[in-house]
Amino acid sequence: FYNIYYEVMSVLSSLKDAFNLLEKTTGLRGSYVLSGGHAKNEAYTKMKAHFTQRSFSLLQHRDAELLGDAVIVLYRCGIYTSLQEATMNVVKVGKDIFV
Repeated sequence: FYNIYYEVMSVLSSLKDAFNLLEKTTGLRGSYVLSGGHAKNEAYTKMKAHFTQRSFSLLQHRDAELLGDAVIVLYRCGIYTSLQEATMNVVKVGKDIFV
């Protein structure tokens, strides 16, 4: 049990460091959107939010890791006039997890 605990804490610590570096580099801070397999585990997402002091949004379709690619294609094909418009029409948040 302790090995698992330390492994999870190591991953969470690395994640927090990555967020800190990303935000320091870009000057941006906000909520992060999760998709893919790890987004299916809400308990782990709550742990990430608590440990990293970041908020996360879970998509309605949690297996949508390629949704960002679809947004770009729809924009580049002229279906939407901006990435923001494409995102607003394609990406649907199902639940927010706040710190």
